[in-house]
Amino acid sequence: MCMDRDQLLYFVQAAESLNFSEVAKKNYLTQPAISRHIAKLEQQLGVNLFLRIGHTVRLTGEGEMFLTESRKILRQMEDASISVRRLAEGKSGKLSIGMVNTSSFVLQKCLRAFSTIYPDIQLTIKVMQGGELEKAIHGNEFDFYFTDEHMLPYSGYNHTVTGHDRFHLILPSSYPLDSFPDLSTLHGEPFVAIDILDAPGLHRLILEICSRRSFVPHIVSSYSRMEAVMISVTAGLGISILPSVSEMIFAPLGTVKSFPIPGDDCKLTSVIIWGKDMTNPAARKFLDVALQLYPLK
Repeated sequence: MCMDRDQLLYFVQAAESLNFSEVAKKNYLTQPAISRHIAKLEQQLGVNLFLRIGHTVRLTGEGEMFLTESRKILRQMEDASISVRRLAEGKSGKLSIGMVNTSSFVLQKCLRAFSTIYPDIQLTIKVMQGGELEKAIHGNEFDFYFTDEHMLPYSGYNHTVTGHDRFHLILPSSYPLDSFPDLSTLHGEPFVAIDILDAPGLHRLILEICSRRSFVPHIVSSYSRMEAVMISVTAGLGISILPSVSEMIFAPLGTVKSFPIPGDDCKLTSVIIWGKDMTNPAARKFLDVALQLYPLK
């Protein structure tokens, strides 16, 4: 059985007015044309929807039941049409974001601006470790990735810069040091590291910084999360090298000493990454908002 929206609409109008001529006039059709649509519908259903007595009509029991169902179907069709249009326009839909926790300030700024304009778009946000996020990027698992530039793949993705950070030497607050030292003088000091399996890119960058300064860290502990590294440092279990934003997020005021490490190799650039083949209308709207805050350079 195949019936279209017009058939249902003409039937509902006829059932409500019980006047085929009025329905015809309303839809710029002839009265016989409306009668043919109703007759075809009755034929498809195998029931009489109207009782025709002279020049008057009234609904049969089947017609009354079908009127209720037809109204439901028309409302559903209208709702579906509106939903599809809103989705195509990026006014509704779903958006997925993967992030490292040091990007939280940037993401908060983007979400605040975005949700004001598009409150009906559903968001999925997953905070991940560096290695997990790198796998997600290569697997194209999310619409956007808030992370650091060293995770940017060589092809298939675009990005915009959201800010710059610097690696710092992080020490317990009780450590007897008041200025940045020659790192090579810290040989033998217990060093707390970010784990190579959980954050391979960050781990590699830190070891390269150490190597170029003739410093071989004496790693006594490795953790998957930067907050765990920071907790160990504040507890006096060792020293570390981390982006300065980690101190802002994870270290209570006065619990660590922090010294910026000089040199261009100690800069860390934060970015938003997205796939070049973006097809999600909601993602395109989010990108418009994000680029207003962090323009391409």
